[in-house]
Amino acid sequence: MKAKPDLPQETLLATFHDDAGVIRWKIRPPRSLIKPGDVAGRVKGGYHYIKFQRKEYIASRVLWVMRHGPIPAGMLVDHKDGNTLNNKEGNLRLVTPAQNNHNRRLNSRNKSGEPGVCWNKQYSKWEVRVMRHGYNRFGGLHTDLDFAIKIAREMRAEMHGDFSILARGSV
Repeated sequence: MKAKPDLPQETLLATFHDDAGVIRWKIRPPRSLIKPGDVAGRVKGGYHYIKFQRKEYIASRVLWVMRHGPIPAGMLVDHKDGNTLNNKEGNLRLVTPAQNNHNRRLNSRNKSGEPGVCWNKQYSKWEVRVMRHGYNRFGGLHTDLDFAIKIAREMRAEMHGDFSILARGSV
């Protein structure tokens, strides 16, 4: 994992204001048209980015440092509800990369509409598999899609806990 540069909490707090998850300028940067109170940064690729000291940072990381201090090595800032633009206090949490993968979005090639459920051509049944720590746990072959979805959700809730895709209520 690529090391993330340290963000100095004191400098961030002197430069920006946390307005319920929206970062606003406290000061007017030199040679800039920005005024105090203006929203900082821009949205690009589904994330809000903040330019600070000639580098671009994801806003959720900036807000985490402003609120809680440095982010430990190997940890990521996760959006509980899956909305990368929702940077409110209660929606951000520190997670490991593995925990972050538990609640990622559904793959666009998924035919069942449910993570961990796919069509098995050989047996003409719905197959349930849930991954944890690099290992697939088999949940069986089922003729009924709704039953396969129920099994997959129970397995994810048991194996992934609060980091299950179900925990954010998107499925």
